[in-house]
Amino acid sequence: MNRGSPMHHHLRDDQGATATEYALVVFFVALAIVLGVTFFGTSLNDAFDSFGDWIVANL
Repeated sequence: MNRGSPMHHHLRDDQGATATEYALVVFFVALAIVLGVTFFGTSLNDAFDSFGDWIVANL
C-alpha cells in the first residue's frame, strides 16, 4: 500500500482506539464503584449507625 494514500493514514489513525480505551476504563471504574457501594454499603451503614449510637450513649 502506498504510504501517502488516504487508506494508509486511516489504518494508522489511533484516535478511535484511544477513545474506546478511555471509555472502557471509565466503564470499569464506574462498575467497581457501583459494586463496592453495593457490597460494602450496608456494612458501612451499620458501622456508622453503631458509632453514632455509641457517641449518643457516651456523650
